Amino acid sequence: MFYSQYPSNSREQLDHHTSRNTVEMFSRRYHNHEFSSSTQCSSCLSQIIDAPLGLVWSLISRFDQPQNWKRFVRSCRIVKGDGRRPGSVREVRLVSGLPATSSTERLDSIDHENHVMCVSILGGDHRLNNYKSIITLHEINNNNDLHDSSDDDDVFGNKSTVVLQSYVVNIPDGNSAEDTRTFVNTIIKCNLKSLGSISEKMDDAREKEKKSRRSKQTPIIDTRMALPSFKKKPSSVQQGSSGGTVPVTQENVTAPDQVNITTSSPSITSSWAETFACSLPPAPSNNFI
Repeated sequence: MFYSQYPSNSREQLDHHTSRNTVEMFSRRYHNHEFSSSTQCSSCLSQIIDAPLGLVWSLISRFDQPQNWKRFVRSCRIVKGDGRRPGSVREVRLVSGLPATSSTERLDSIDHENHVMCVSILGGDHRLNNYKSIITLHEINNNNDLHDSSDDDDVFGNKSTVVLQSYVVNIPDGNSAEDTRTFVNTIIKCNLKSLGSISEKMDDAREKEKKSRRSKQTPIIDTRMALPSFKKKPSSVQQGSSGGTVPVTQENVTAPDQVNITTSSPSITSSWAETFACSLPPAPSNNFI
């Protein structure tokens, strides 16, 4: 039996990104709770997180460290198992101000491929008896719709993640089903919002680190230097006053601005011209006729 009860805020928020039928499909696939008695109630909540699915799952899947994202958990201690495989049991200490101080919980199942995790409460100084919760993660594809991330090879491809969390719990004596849902929903809402805030901050920090790393990369500079080239003016021979010929002198040779050549003593002022001085044309002899 499945009881579909969505708080209006979460449902409206989710409807902006995907259809109701799609949410119902994933809810019925993964969030199936069997009622052991008529004195139980159930609900399902959702949260959209602007962070990759892999990052969000890295927080949720750590059964041994719920304090990393659950704001009401002060500390956690594994009392059975390794904290990563089904059957592991943890004892969590809660922050002050709640009507409980501790809770003993068991990891019933965890599916890293489909991103599904199921946790049950075994005991504690609270009134949440026979509590069982299922939490699943789903990506939002480019068409702004949910899809099953298990069929996608790259779970880091999309930016946004939808978290669905459902539960079933006994209705305490003296309370109604509505009172019970209101209490449990409030705690789950706070935890999911905390999960979203932490995930998005981690994602932003990772993006900033990538940009900083790229900006610090040393650009590749081509240090090869081309030899200076010199062009001669057209070697026209002028007629002298005595009918003889006047040779082309060094005043007719053009060179870059960095090079200064005089007839009496050629001198090179630029460093790169000094390096490649051998490429400069020799100064003509004063005895040249």
